[in-house]
Amino acid sequence: AAPPPWPASPPASPTHAGAAPPSPAFASPHTHASLVCAMPGADEPPSVARRRLPLAPAPGLAAPTFSGSESDPAADSDSLAVLAPHSPLHWEVRRFVDANDELVRRQAQLRQYALDMLAHDVRSAWPCAQLRVYGSLATGLCSPSSDIDVALVNAPPASAPQLLLALHALLQGRPHVAHAQLLPHAQVPILKLKILVPAADGHLALVDFDVSVCAGVSMDESHQGLASVAPVRAALRELPALRPLTIVLKHYLAGAPYAYSRA
Repeated sequence: AAPPPWPASPPASPTHAGAAPPSPAFASPHTHASLVCAMPGADEPPSVARRRLPLAPAPGLAAPTFSGSESDPAADSDSLAVLAPHSPLHWEVRRFVDANDELVRRQAQLRQYALDMLAHDVRSAWPCAQLRVYGSLATGLCSPSSDIDVALVNAPPASAPQLLLALHALLQGRPHVAHAQLLPHAQVPILKLKILVPAADGHLALVDFDVSVCAGVSMDESHQGLASVAPVRAALRELPALRPLTIVLKHYLAGAPYAYSRA
């Protein structure tokens, strides 16, 4: 069989030819990947927003309490979710999740910058190829330690191990690629990357990627990660308590003495 049509020596991009890298606000009309953290509250219908767990009270203030004179639970069940008393554990979970989300928001610009750089590298070899984000950063279940799960789509016709091997060779020697590990024989072949990006304090930060391949015509049918994004988002909309519970469990399991697969 003929080898896949990738260039033996990909042309160097301006980023890799000694020119200054694009600014963190880099926005190219050819950028095919966009990093969107699905934080709670965005584009929600009012019925969903009302069911969300209330924010923690300010320090020194008591949690909201319910009394029969304020509302009738039988007449307005949604108001009970806001006015009913909550245990101290509830407020601890809320503060923990809020802190998690704030750290994730602070990292968003660095992660988008790294994603733009990787997408630029991919297009230098395969102009029609795209990177699609899935996993925890696409569903809003990400933590500060979450890596970025991306699927390579619209690549040349070849097997997933072949494409990842070519991408691994392409990225070798790139100054912003600190580490690249190819796992071609895994159940889902992936390329694990660590991308260096400039941080606001003048230092360099590492952004982790797991790159897989979507080889089929239909992304929803041929890549389970891409196909799972919509059902997970729907479940999070229907069950507001699912997101904080999942984030707390992810942090807890991250410190457990046994291995687990991070979503």
